[in-house]
Amino acid sequence: MQEEIRVMMDEVNRIASDTTFGGQNLLDGTYEASFQVGADANQTISFSMANVGGTANSVATDGGFTLSGIASVASGVTGNTLSGLAGTASGTLSFAANFVASTISVSTQDNAQAVLAGMDSLIAVVDKKRAELGAVQNRFQSTDKKRAELGAVQNRFQSTIRNQSNISENLEAANSRIKDADFAEETAKLTQAQILQQASTTILAQANQRPQAALQLLG
Repeated sequence: MQEEIRVMMDEVNRIASDTTFGGQNLLDGTYEASFQVGADANQTISFSMANVGGTANSVATDGGFTLSGIASVASGVTGNTLSGLAGTASGTLSFAANFVASTISVSTQDNAQAVLAGMDSLIAVVDKKRAELGAVQNRFQSTDKKRAELGAVQNRFQSTIRNQSNISENLEAANSRIKDADFAEETAKLTQAQILQQASTTILAQANQRPQAALQLLG
């Protein structure tokens, strides 16, 4: 059991030191980020992994979210002291002294009682930070929701603009048909008029020739 808990605590420390994103360590207590969420300056959402439940509870100087780092702020976050927890051995105990990966011990009943009594407080520290990160995540989701709502409004405007553009185009086409001549139709009418004019001229010419022919026969 002693070997198992030592290995598990080593794994906790390994996760704290190896968890990275974008080349930055997330759990060593140094990560701070500020994300631009608006169109103007200072419209940002920021968060820090250096503290838990306020700047007074800093894990940055004790290795971040390693076993020692979490233990260093356990009293500040939970309000508990290891020596005052039920079931712990008598004497002066502290989170910082009993929760060190290289020396944590459950090989005696007193040590095991101390570890069991303090573990809930360490879990509470992690839960507290997860709650803080959840609140930050909700702020991002709220921002995304507002952007989605604005996007929906923008889509409605764009749809209205496209509809108005179609109406304008149709009105211009109708106005053009009313005002502008149909060249094919007008050309056909002109040709028809020319043919009628030419036919009338021919008939008139022939009508004028018949009396002259009759006079020539009589003469």
